[in-house]
Amino acid sequence: MLATVCLNPIPTHGQEIDQSANETVTADISQLRHPAERDIYDVDTSDWDFSEPGMNKNNIDNHYYEHALPTDLGEPQPEIIDGQMRSDRIALPGTVTKHEADQAEVMEAKEQQPQLRAMTADNCRTYWPRPHQVCGAIKAKYESLAVAWAGQTPLSFLGLPKSGELTNPDGVGKRTEFDNGFIYWHPDTGAWSVTTHNSIVWARNGWEQGRLGYPTSDEIGTGDGVGRKQMFQRGRIYTSLSGVVSIEGKILEKWIETGEEKGPLGYPTTDEEGTPDGVGRFNRFARGMIYWHPKHGAHPIQGSILEIWKTLGFERSRFGYPTGAPFHINEYESTQDFEGGSLNPLELFTNVGTELIDGKEFNSFVIELLTHNGVLRSDIPNLQWTSDPFSTALQFNQRPSSATPLSIKRPWNTCGVFDDAYKVIRTWTARFGLLAGKTVKLECGDWKGAKFGYRHIKREHTTHNQWEYLYTLDQRMTSWEELADLAITKSLTNAEYWKHQEATGKTCYTSPVYLIDRRTNELAMVIFPSIIASANNARIITAFPGDRCAGH
Repeated sequence: MLATVCLNPIPTHGQEIDQSANETVTADISQLRHPAERDIYDVDTSDWDFSEPGMNKNNIDNHYYEHALPTDLGEPQPEIIDGQMRSDRIALPGTVTKHEADQAEVMEAKEQQPQLRAMTADNCRTYWPRPHQVCGAIKAKYESLAVAWAGQTPLSFLGLPKSGELTNPDGVGKRTEFDNGFIYWHPDTGAWSVTTHNSIVWARNGWEQGRLGYPTSDEIGTGDGVGRKQMFQRGRIYTSLSGVVSIEGKILEKWIETGEEKGPLGYPTTDEEGTPDGVGRFNRFARGMIYWHPKHGAHPIQGSILEIWKTLGFERSRFGYPTGAPFHINEYESTQDFEGGSLNPLELFTNVGTELIDGKEFNSFVIELLTHNGVLRSDIPNLQWTSDPFSTALQFNQRPSSATPLSIKRPWNTCGVFDDAYKVIRTWTARFGLLAGKTVKLECGDWKGAKFGYRHIKREHTTHNQWEYLYTLDQRMTSWEELADLAITKSLTNAEYWKHQEATGKTCYTSPVYLIDRRTNELAMVIFPSIIASANNARIITAFPGDRCAGH
């Protein structure tokens, strides 16, 4: 039979770093702006399609100018003559004024004069309808990105130039700003574009003078056809369903060694962060973490080893920092060396004694996990369990999963026939997104056309065997509500990923729930539920065991 494994809530590591896609890309970068003229945009990411490679809805649509400008602009006028300018016969895009367009037309005409062209060697060019010159290698890169042309103006995702050529603070590199990003040049790296969403991550890491350095590539696709990446001198920026984040240095080297996004860790979900002691560094990934210490190097941590280490306090626990990679003893058992000794989940649960609390015998390590997780010792006997905690080994001879082997059962109240639609049957305190710190309610919902709450979940997501099929696989569960509750609890309190839609006011949360087949001692299934809540009234709208918020 199957057992659901999940222990909630899992403590965070120092500051909150479990950020969603929206939190990642809208981080406050005001303190990192340099120099004064460099522009970073306040991007509304609420309507981004997170399944779309490149997250390419920026300040203007990528194809805006392809529709707004004709391919044939006609010859430019060398001076402004009322009624005879391009702006008098071509409808200007809303991002450009007539004054700017007329200036740009005159500049373009002057650049085409033989004497001036010979002097500049065609090194700089004005692209109508904006009056800014783009020069040298930056000009060549800008033109190389064109998917269409309006006269001599290249049309690409960057849009039109917003500045002339600017010198970077190092006095060597150059840049030009565009509607949807930048092109940066340095003699050691060449000229490369930086999209708006990547520039936000780059900015919070200190621009070219920060940890990443200058770009060494454009943004390109990853091997799985979903993500995007951009190379920098000392790191990379990745775009995936988890958001837009950076990875660098020894942690990047270790991640590449494990197989990058196709490896067991998956995509990075946070920038590199420092540990509270000021010594170590770490990155979170979709399926684990990599920790670096100057003495021990960089090592991945995953699965039940990571879950137990997190619960005990990360590197502040009695185990300290990892000193080696995980080692698989056999099909069911793994261990990993730390400063404080080896962490073997199976041994921790089986090779310990028991303690009596109110006359009940508990596994000593279970008590340690629970007390580190905020449960009062005196409350432990009153908890309800989906597995038996009253024996030394917890009947835990199966392979450990990517979570601790305990799940506290929290049965829902019921919704009777005559109960009001807004009767609250369960509440949670959310930890992430717009609902962070708020009490989120599960209400009954209306019987007729139920569009939210318990009755909606029952009508829409049990009739198609979505919850009921999974719950019947576990002979210890008594109802589909029990499994749904566990999924909602973990997603709201320990979200792996969340995403908000401004247009609908809905936030989707997800976190993996692991199912273990105790007969075969194998991981039978991992479900990635979609828990949809209203940010306006903190109400659960629906919950179903799949999709991982991709459709919301």
